[in-house]
Amino acid sequence: MFKNYIKIALRNLNRNKVYSLINIGGLTVGLACSLLIFLYVQDELSFDKIHENYQNIHRLDSRYKINDSFQANLDFPAGLAPILREETGGVKNAVRYDRKPKAIVVNGTEKIYEEHLSYTEPEFFEMFNFELDAGDKKTALEKPFSIVISQELANKYFFDTNPLGQIFSVDQKEFEVTGVLARPA
Repeated sequence: MFKNYIKIALRNLNRNKVYSLINIGGLTVGLACSLLIFLYVQDELSFDKIHENYQNIHRLDSRYKINDSFQANLDFPAGLAPILREETGGVKNAVRYDRKPKAIVVNGTEKIYEEHLSYTEPEFFEMFNFELDAGDKKTALEKPFSIVISQELANKYFFDTNPLGQIFSVDQKEFEVTGVLARPA
């Protein structure tokens, strides 16, 4: 029975070639578009759900015009976060966050280029659910020139020694290691 269905389908495809190509092409494009839309929506709905308060976390982007084109950026004036906290009723907390694409880290006499270092404020750990393997989340970023490093950086620069209290030099500035991030689950 199934063999007969296959024969009839192949005969119809052979007899109406243009019509069959249009139908199969349309079906292929439709399925591909549906799959891409599904993947996009799934990604958007799952973004940053690792944090308990993900419904209340929002990111501000700034847009500015340069030579008839718009540029998007995360840079804001330094005083914006405190003003948002104090003067806006709907904002419970605000954290400034800046990523540095490359930085020079000095390890003894060796200079190493590290990528994707970030700067933030002590309230970062109040807003986001990142755990620390070493150090206290409440006091980790309170002091000026304190730094929290990843487990990978701790292993790379401090090997098996405890990195807490050690000096970490980034772009000719010395930071005290006050925490080691745990790997996300």
